[in-house]
Amino acid sequence: PGAATSSAVAALTQVPHLNADRIKEWRKGPRKSADLSQLVSMSAEDRKASFEAIGLDAQQVLDIDEFARVLPQMTITKAEVDVEGEDNICKDDIARVTVFLRRENVAEGEAAGSAHTPLFPSAAVAEAWWLSFALAGKIGRTRVIRVTNPAREFTVQIKFRVPS
Repeated sequence: PGAATSSAVAALTQVPHLNADRIKEWRKGPRKSADLSQLVSMSAEDRKASFEAIGLDAQQVLDIDEFARVLPQMTITKAEVDVEGEDNICKDDIARVTVFLRRENVAEGEAAGSAHTPLFPSAAVAEAWWLSFALAGKIGRTRVIRVTNPAREFTVQIKFRVPS
């Protein structure tokens, strides 16, 4: 419980106007194990009531609502594995996994802006994701790729050798 709690608190410190004391106060009662994803999924009315109850003013609550609106919410809509130009996948082929991603918090025709990084010295930090792909078994190597595409919907490919 301690690691999960400290991890949830650390994530919540990214929220505007929240520090360890305010987070502790906010997480009392029905939100005692609340984390960042639960804060974002709350209705605006519930969020407003919960933060006003710990003394945040109207502008601070609006700042938190804006944060909740732009916080990245990524969904994998589809994933495919294939070998280019072939119908079958055989051992030792160079295959690729294609992952289709969608930002749920970005409207159609829009793109993501800079990441919300209040603890960084610069406001212009590009949003980045790391896609990790691991083959099962002892000989499977993990592949990781950094993704900085700001589009609402995009694909990422990782190539790998099919194990025997």
